[in-house]
Amino acid sequence: MKKKIHDIWYSFPVQLTILHFRNNHILIFLWVAVCLLVTGKLFKIFGIQYLFTDPEYLGSVNPLSFAFVGMAFGVFIMVWQLSAYLLNAFRFPFLASLSRPFTKFVVNNFIVPFTGIVIMGGAIYYIQSGIEAKPGTEVAGLMFGWITGLFLTIGIVGSYLFFTNKDYRAYKHHLDKDPEDQPKVRFHKFKSPVWPVETYLSETGKPKLVRTVEHYPAFILQKVYRQNHYNALILLTSGVIILIGLGFLSNYEYFRIPAGASILLLFSVIVSITSAISFWFKRWRLPVFILLLFLINSATRNQFFRHASFASGLSYKDGNIDYNLKAIKKTRDTILFKRDKEKTIQILESWKSHQLKSHKPVALFICSSGGGQRAGIWATQVMDNIDKELKDELMKKTILMSGASGGVLGMAFYRSLMTEKISKDDRTKAINAFSLDMLNSLSFAVVSNDIFPNPSSFTYKKRIYFKDRGYAFEQQFNGNTKGLLDVPIVSFQEQERNADIPLLFITPTIINDGRSLLISPQDISYMTSPPYTKQDSLVKMIDGIEFRRFFSDLKADSLRFLSALRMNCTYPYILPNISLPTNPPMEIMDAGFRDNSGISVAYRFISNMKDWLKENTSGIVIIQISAVENEVDQNEVTSKGIIEGLFSPLAFTKTILTLQKYEQANYIQVLENDFGVDKVKIIPFYYQPHLNNQRASMSFHLTQREKEDIRKSIELKENKESLKRLVKELE
Repeated sequence: MKKKIHDIWYSFPVQLTILHFRNNHILIFLWVAVCLLVTGKLFKIFGIQYLFTDPEYLGSVNPLSFAFVGMAFGVFIMVWQLSAYLLNAFRFPFLASLSRPFTKFVVNNFIVPFTGIVIMGGAIYYIQSGIEAKPGTEVAGLMFGWITGLFLTIGIVGSYLFFTNKDYRAYKHHLDKDPEDQPKVRFHKFKSPVWPVETYLSETGKPKLVRTVEHYPAFILQKVYRQNHYNALILLTSGVIILIGLGFLSNYEYFRIPAGASILLLFSVIVSITSAISFWFKRWRLPVFILLLFLINSATRNQFFRHASFASGLSYKDGNIDYNLKAIKKTRDTILFKRDKEKTIQILESWKSHQLKSHKPVALFICSSGGGQRAGIWATQVMDNIDKELKDELMKKTILMSGASGGVLGMAFYRSLMTEKISKDDRTKAINAFSLDMLNSLSFAVVSNDIFPNPSSFTYKKRIYFKDRGYAFEQQFNGNTKGLLDVPIVSFQEQERNADIPLLFITPTIINDGRSLLISPQDISYMTSPPYTKQDSLVKMIDGIEFRRFFSDLKADSLRFLSALRMNCTYPYILPNISLPTNPPMEIMDAGFRDNSGISVAYRFISNMKDWLKENTSGIVIIQISAVENEVDQNEVTSKGIIEGLFSPLAFTKTILTLQKYEQANYIQVLENDFGVDKVKIIPFYYQPHLNNQRASMSFHLTQREKEDIRKSIELKENKESLKRLVKELE
């Protein structure tokens, strides 16, 4: 028994695995990261696991989509194997004396990759069979696609290396030379083994004893390894060049591979870069890596090396506008506020003229929360069901729409959709298309465009902009919405002015100082300050910037509506912050960091228009569409260890949303004081998981089960009651 344990311990597979855990921490870390992502143990709230276990390609989940994930996983495995060989083969000189040394290395270096394959395969089967509840034959087809893609890549890369890598036999002719004429060994480490191994596995899986290589000249071993290493480096470099080249083809939907495949390719790039640095600089790899980070940071301060994400349509060539306290104070003009309020009152008068003349109409507002694609799907689902009860008059009855992130995407799309003269079946198809994946093109752009300098560009309104993942997102969203929203913001001006469609305020957050950027085709300067009683107060705070006026000299009206929507849902790291042409640059991010529900925007508008609303309407009704959890259970908070405590500040997002809810309750109370308790109605529509289903992910990729779960949420008792209340209030 003792001998058996000894033989297993000193076998090549076991010693390689130990070596990885001792020396190759980055290689092991990436495998751990993949396994945690695939099983949902990491970033579960964002639904990352479904990018691997329920991938979508060209709008559907099928064997081909799984084949792409399998191929990318195969690339990751082979890049990992190449890197491991590059960094560790010299520790096992006996390999150079064997035929096909790399092949034998891969066969013996199976423990970590095989574990990963089992974990991913198990996760795919569990999600498809257990969660998605698909038939066994369909699950088998999906698994077959994944396995085929996996082994196809491994086979292609393995075959290339099998036929191009050399072994000791290629250098036998050197043995006939006089010892004095033989090349000198450049590195002493090739002279003797560093890691004890007694047995290895052949290609057939049969254990074999390790032979001594003392009778081989060290320079031959060195030549074998150097040739194999250079071959591996050529393959890794070629892969990176191919990825950069594919970035130029990202406009074509056939090249928008599943997001899970892009993540695996990203990990492959990380493995390639770190292993190359480790191979060339060895013990100096850490200082070199740190120096490289500093150099990259310094270089990307120059716009030649760093392409900031721009808002399409806006001019970046006509000089930057100063953005400082002095410039902000100049925007405060009480006369302008009054004039803009009068313009808005004209819009309200037009809205009133469209309502029934028999009695004062209800002032209807729609506020939709953020929450990724689930928020967008939920918003369209709620509005579509309301319209079925109101005979497609929801948009006609609504004054203003506001919100954040995915909720605004859904409202903007539905508003434009209802202006189209299409059948109800076509409307349903359009709403279903809205829910298609938006992460594939975005993730692929990260790998092919954002990591490496890429000069690819596009033209919009005769202006040139660089492509990045933000552009990829806009293009994908434009495809999902069939081009309905691919217009300048000013194109909605007349329709809003005539009250043919509701007002829609887009209010992303300015990172520089936390103010809101107010984007609308109308003049709304009065929305830039809290609605104090004394409009001429000199201490009045300006907490918003009116986009169209502030950037009027830089073609603000030409801003692409899709870019405005992207600003509103720019979640950190997922989408790049848009940089606006100011000095210093104005960085824009998700509206949800100031108001994730849209309630505060609606409150400010109502407060500014309260005199007109009191006189001309019978009351205020706010439809609150929310895809976030309604209540936070404080009992969920458990004691944390010291390590967990280091990361607890990262949970600030949920705390911000809770604080916003407290503020919103105050806003509602102020409105009740202004209009009367019986004149202000909040009618909520909350997305809740149906029965025992898990809550849908906060992501731009949802599984079919998650989409159905969101749609079914309208059938919950609470939401049905809200629908009845709304119809009654609007009668």
